[in-house]
Amino acid sequence: ALPISLGRKKDFADSDLKFAYNTGLNVLSPHQMFDNQSNQSVTDSTHIYEMMDHYKKISKHISSLCSKSIIPRNRFIDKFVNQSLVILVGPPGCGKTSFCRTYLPNHKRVNQDEVGPRRKCESACRELLGDNIESAVIDNTNPSSTVRNLYIQIANKFKIPIHCIWFDYPIWFANHLNHIRHETMKGTTKIIPIIGYRVFRKHFNEPDMKEGYTSITRITPSDIISSGQQVLQYVRLYDIAY
Repeated sequence: ALPISLGRKKDFADSDLKFAYNTGLNVLSPHQMFDNQSNQSVTDSTHIYEMMDHYKKISKHISSLCSKSIIPRNRFIDKFVNQSLVILVGPPGCGKTSFCRTYLPNHKRVNQDEVGPRRKCESACRELLGDNIESAVIDNTNPSSTVRNLYIQIANKFKIPIHCIWFDYPIWFANHLNHIRHETMKGTTKIIPIIGYRVFRKHFNEPDMKEGYTSITRITPSDIISSGQQVLQYVRLYDIAY
């Protein structure tokens, strides 16, 4: 990994360099500004060049993740026209709730932030599916097969099809989206602490058809982010580890 900021022991973050990168400003260290003949000036110059090159590679990677076309809206609305249970799987802040509102408008959302602890989510799911009318979507991170199985058993009891939608996002990219959401929502949405991502990664295992699904749909960043303007917004760097 590259040293942070100017590589000095007292430098605790590279946020100043990221600010300069995002705004297109040139960066000079104090040595470059006031003593550009010193060896330290040369060292600083080399380090700044390496960091900016590192940021360019990150931005290029983000841009490549976001470069393809958006999912047709009817891909999901048409597929899940009959009563069904949809289980979302993905790290915090990756856009699961926005996805529900756009692509699954006929499914009732069950979300821990709104309903409460997991047992209450299970009860809400059981109540919705038990009517034999409502479809439900479990809008939580659902990282492990153990957690997902709780909802699968409920759907099996009512003989209802179970679909899994897996947001296959790198953890660092999900955290990047977390900061974008906080900024675009003007602070009304809190930044999710990094511990939330570490917990997800610790418990995560990939969804498997053996768990009892009718289908598994894998979603990647390139499926969601489409317009050039969006990509420009998404390649801004934040004060997080990339």
